[in-house]
Amino acid sequence: VLVDCQVHRHALMGLVVAGSAATLSMQGGVVEANQTGGLYLSELARVSCARTSVQENGAVGALVKRGAIPSFVDCSFNNNHGPGVWFSERGAGSMQGCNIVGNAGAGLLIDTLSNPTIRQCTIKRCRDCGVLSARGGLGTLDGCTIESNKPVGVTVGEKANPVVFQCSLDGNAPYHMLVMDEGLGHLHGNRITNVEVAAVVLGHSARCII
Repeated sequence: VLVDCQVHRHALMGLVVAGSAATLSMQGGVVEANQTGGLYLSELARVSCARTSVQENGAVGALVKRGAIPSFVDCSFNNNHGPGVWFSERGAGSMQGCNIVGNAGAGLLIDTLSNPTIRQCTIKRCRDCGVLSARGGLGTLDGCTIESNKPVGVTVGEKANPVVFQCSLDGNAPYHMLVMDEGLGHLHGNRITNVEVAAVVLGHSARCII
């Protein structure tokens, strides 16, 4: 258990938790300015983080992969130099009430059969789209606020199949939702405001439900 710890300015990752027997509980604290990323969670690791700030790290704020199952509650993933949170290679787990703000990459990147549950989180001012589900990414976003991201609020890539419902999309520019060729997904019950160019753009072979 780590309580109100500071993990910063390491040459590689700030914290690495890997293996089915590996567990970590982190309450409060800051993971900041680590060169290759803040958190690396892999190989079925189970991690619980509450009220932790993961900020200004190198390639990624948190990387969740290979079946790792984190629970992030009231955490922030801000101003990282790549994606705020990246779920890859069947990464799973949940996020509740988190802020994902001002990241240089996508705020939330989900790929390769990863399937997290994201509830009541805020994803805003990210510079390579708010949410990107790509390369078979799944995931459920429920009741989230997705605003002021560029160039897209939610991008659904080839063979990706996320569920985005009851979310608020505001001021994403120029597009709120982009479903690329062969993109799937269920995008329904969302509130879309302040459209610059188009609320939803569909590729010619997109097959999503809106």
